[in-house]
Amino acid sequence: VVTLPAVTKQGARKFPPAAAMAGKKEAEVVLELTIKEDGTVGKVKKLKGDDVFVDAAKDSLKKSWVFAPGTRDGVPVESSFEVTLLFKK
Repeated sequence: VVTLPAVTKQGARKFPPAAAMAGKKEAEVVLELTIKEDGTVGKVKKLKGDDVFVDAAKDSLKKSWVFAPGTRDGVPVESSFEVTLLFKK
Protein backbone atom coordinates (compact mmCIF):
# COMPACT_ATOMS: atom_id res chain seq x y z
CA VAL A 1 0.00 0.00 0.00
CA VAL A 2 1.35 3.44 -0.98
CA THR A 3 0.27 6.81 0.43
CA LEU A 4 1.25 10.23 -0.88
CA PRO A 5 2.76 13.00 1.24
CA ALA A 6 0.26 15.39 2.82
CA VAL A 7 0.66 18.96 4.08
CA THR A 8 0.39 19.14 7.89
CA LYS A 9 1.53 22.76 8.26
CA GLN A 10 1.34 25.34 5.50
CA GLY A 11 3.54 28.39 5.90
CA ALA A 12 2.71 31.87 4.67
CA ARG A 13 3.87 33.00 1.24
CA LYS A 14 5.15 36.56 1.27
CA PHE A 15 4.68 38.58 -1.89
CA PRO A 16 8.22 39.48 -3.03
CA PRO A 17 8.92 43.23 -2.58
CA ALA A 18 10.83 43.34 -5.90
CA ALA A 19 7.76 42.01 -7.72
CA ALA A 20 5.50 44.57 -6.03
CA MET A 21 7.88 47.35 -7.03
CA ALA A 22 7.73 46.11 -10.62
CA GLY A 23 3.93 46.43 -10.53
CA LYS A 24 3.11 42.72 -10.50
CA LYS A 25 -0.10 41.84 -8.70
CA GLU A 26 -0.21 38.05 -8.96
CA ALA A 27 1.77 35.06 -10.14
CA GLU A 28 1.59 31.30 -10.38
CA VAL A 29 4.54 29.05 -9.61
CA VAL A 30 4.71 25.34 -10.39
CA LEU A 31 7.36 23.32 -8.57
CA GLU A 32 8.38 19.71 -8.17
CA LEU A 33 8.94 18.96 -4.47
CA THR A 34 10.85 16.11 -2.95
CA ILE A 35 9.61 15.27 0.54
CA LYS A 36 12.10 13.39 2.70
CA GLU A 37 11.24 10.43 4.92
CA ASP A 38 11.00 12.78 7.93
CA GLY A 39 8.42 15.05 6.23
CA THR A 40 10.79 17.94 5.51
CA VAL A 41 11.21 19.51 2.09
CA GLY A 42 14.24 18.29 0.16
CA LYS A 43 14.85 19.30 -3.43
CA VAL A 44 12.65 21.94 -5.03
CA LYS A 45 12.70 22.13 -8.83
CA LYS A 46 11.20 25.00 -10.84
CA LEU A 47 8.74 23.86 -13.50
CA LYS A 48 7.06 27.22 -14.21
CA GLY A 49 7.12 30.79 -12.90
CA ASP A 50 9.14 33.99 -12.61
CA ASP A 51 12.37 33.52 -10.66
CA VAL A 52 11.51 36.13 -8.02
CA PHE A 53 8.34 34.19 -7.14
CA VAL A 54 10.08 30.81 -7.39
CA ASP A 55 12.70 32.00 -4.90
CA ALA A 56 9.99 33.25 -2.51
CA ALA A 57 8.13 29.93 -2.82
CA LYS A 58 11.28 27.87 -2.19
CA ASP A 59 12.11 29.96 0.88
CA SER A 60 8.61 29.54 2.32
CA LEU A 61 8.47 25.81 1.61
CA LYS A 62 11.84 25.04 3.16
CA LYS A 63 11.36 27.25 6.24
CA SER A 64 7.75 26.80 7.28
CA TRP A 65 5.96 23.94 5.53
CA VAL A 66 5.73 20.49 7.12
CA PHE A 67 4.51 17.31 5.48
CA ALA A 68 3.47 13.85 6.59
CA PRO A 69 5.78 11.76 4.41
CA GLY A 70 4.56 9.35 1.79
CA THR A 71 4.66 5.71 2.85
CA ARG A 72 5.06 2.31 1.28
CA ASP A 73 3.60 -0.52 3.33
CA GLY A 74 3.50 1.80 6.36
CA VAL A 75 7.17 2.79 6.09
CA PRO A 76 8.01 6.47 5.34
CA VAL A 77 9.70 6.95 1.95
CA GLU A 78 11.12 9.89 0.04
CA SER A 79 8.72 10.96 -2.68
CA SER A 80 8.21 13.71 -5.24
CA PHE A 81 5.16 15.49 -6.54
CA GLU A 82 4.11 18.67 -8.33
CA VAL A 83 2.63 21.66 -6.50
CA THR A 84 1.15 24.94 -7.77
CA LEU A 85 1.37 28.03 -5.56
CA LEU A 86 -0.45 31.30 -6.21
CA PHE A 87 0.81 34.70 -5.12
CA LYS A 88 -1.62 37.64 -4.94
CA LYS A 89 -0.89 41.17 -3.76
